[in-house]
Amino acid sequence: MYSHFSSESRGVEIYSEALKPYKEGDFETACTDAQRGDFSYFDSPYVPINETANFTDYTKEGFSLNDHKLLAALYKKLSERGIKVMLSNHDVPLVHELYRNFTI
Repeated sequence: MYSHFSSESRGVEIYSEALKPYKEGDFETACTDAQRGDFSYFDSPYVPINETANFTDYTKEGFSLNDHKLLAALYKKLSERGIKVMLSNHDVPLVHELYRNFTI
């Protein structure tokens, strides 16, 4: 799931209003209209913590290592454009490598 909230929605008191511009879908497509000050949250399939924990099936195509690299590149690009970004994932070496320039 990939979420994008417009910068026009601010404050806890209008949190429900912030959900109106919520988008779900391909992470690159969902962020095409993101603007400086907006907030984008990414809840992609997590990097497996071991060989038996291999959940990558949010889609029938799965979520590959290359997909994680593409998401990290988009995350960096959005941040550089002044878009607030947040991601949830496992605390594993690959995540630290992909997001090494961000606070984890």
